Amino acid sequence: MGSVNIYTKRWLIAGCLLILGIQTVVQIRLASLDSQTTDEAVHLSAGYTYLTRGDWHFNPEHPPLVKILAALPLLALKPNISPAAEGLWRKSDNFFYDSWQENRRFGEIMLYESGNNPDQLLFWARMPMVLITLLLGLAIFLIALKHWGPISSLVAVALYAFNPTIAGHGHLITTDMALALGFLLTVYFFWKFLEKPTWRYSAFFGLSLALALLTKHTAIILLPILGILAIICWFDKSRQTSWRDTLIKFVVSLVVVWALIWTGFGWHDRVVPQTESISTQIRVANTPSKIGQANLTADNLYKIIRPIFSLLPGDYAKGLFMVIGHASGGHTTYLLGQTSKTGWWYYFPILILLKNPLAELLVVGGTIYLLVLKRHRDRLVMALAVGAGLFLAVAMLSKANLGIRHVMPILPLLFIAGGWAASVHRKFFWVTVGLLVWLALVFSLSFPSYLGYFNEFAGGSNNGYTIATDSNLDWGQDLKRIQHYIQQNQLTNVYIEYNWLGRSALDYYLGRNNYRLLSDWQVGQPGYAIIGASAYSQDDYPFLYNCPDRRLITNAVFVCPLNN
Repeated sequence: MGSVNIYTKRWLIAGCLLILGIQTVVQIRLASLDSQTTDEAVHLSAGYTYLTRGDWHFNPEHPPLVKILAALPLLALKPNISPAAEGLWRKSDNFFYDSWQENRRFGEIMLYESGNNPDQLLFWARMPMVLITLLLGLAIFLIALKHWGPISSLVAVALYAFNPTIAGHGHLITTDMALALGFLLTVYFFWKFLEKPTWRYSAFFGLSLALALLTKHTAIILLPILGILAIICWFDKSRQTSWRDTLIKFVVSLVVVWALIWTGFGWHDRVVPQTESISTQIRVANTPSKIGQANLTADNLYKIIRPIFSLLPGDYAKGLFMVIGHASGGHTTYLLGQTSKTGWWYYFPILILLKNPLAELLVVGGTIYLLVLKRHRDRLVMALAVGAGLFLAVAMLSKANLGIRHVMPILPLLFIAGGWAASVHRKFFWVTVGLLVWLALVFSLSFPSYLGYFNEFAGGSNNGYTIATDSNLDWGQDLKRIQHYIQQNQLTNVYIEYNWLGRSALDYYLGRNNYRLLSDWQVGQPGYAIIGASAYSQDDYPFLYNCPDRRLITNAVFVCPLNN
């Protein structure tokens, strides 16, 4: 669209920073409004043990970085840890033992049964997550500004900050936002390194890849993506730099990554044990391991790559095997009225189409149109598009379909590409401005139920329970809203099905004597059934499905009178 004058540029940059400021305020507010989602206590308690005990054996299914960052504020708060939790800690030390049950129970005890204030612990532990979300927004802003100017950065930042999926997860103690940041920076700096292999870009690439690998094990998807980007660059005739020089610096980057991974585990000396059969060892440890569910066809894989993994922290290697086992073994999930343990190849594409606002889908569609049909070309945009497409393609092979958050890393890349498209095509820019106004309105009206947002194609958010559940809609975030609803409406004889957080959380917020489990209800007993959308949509309680007077607490929690 051409250059803009200095005053317009300043106003556009100020607009970007204002939008990111609004997003941050919303995230801080949501950090206090949302109750714990099901994995947060696991991550937080594991991170706290890393910091206070120098041992990483809890929750190896996820690398330690995010958990450590979340737990840092707890060092000042000094939460109590009860003797019951200590017993769980000692039980789970065996390398071949999958301690997820002990870790989950440890987190419940720490938050709700040790005399601590769970709302205080969660709020402050969520602040580093809010900071990560802000840093990702700043990265989007700076990349777009550097390459295509302030118009591009404003569009990209607005697409990011007003996206309901980003808003719903940006304050939670999970690995998804940090992986999105690491993924974007790795793809970006690797491409810049290939174009201009300086030591500066080599260092930034190594730091970014280490960030991604220390955040989530699915970051290994980056390795084939980087290989394909290198092949694309290899055939680029305009590239003038020496491949020998590039390779030397690339190897140095990998050494940096290796050292940072060990640093993330405190140079802890628990290396991969020498064993002939990891499956046998798991059975000896008597654990219902997720690794065991995949039957570690991994025995053969383990023998082949054990020498390589011996160069890495043992808990890192164990977690990577667990993720491979989980992705190949599957996880029970729900989509469009069907339940499956092996998932569907089209799960993530459907969620992308139904859980993103139509305004954003139109911007992304227009960007693809400019790239493919109009043949507008930009080398960086093509690299981002390749990275996003390959990540989605690999994710579609997974049998563990647990929510759109698992493909969140592709969203920032698409938002930056959308900013580029708006900056190079005048007509597309003005259409995009109208779409961004629409997007901002959707964002405002969706507060605070961003996690369960579904667009008009899905029939709106109130119809989301018929589309997909779990972290797409109903993940434990509404327990404080349930508490408020019961108190405000003075409900008695409450029967509840909301098992995301365990009985201790229900007891803490609702009072042990103020509710009973819905599974204990018997025909003829009056009262009110409160049920999460996941249990409701999967017909776990068929007598409620045609409830004539169903009411909504949120779009993820329903209330139904019982014999009233």
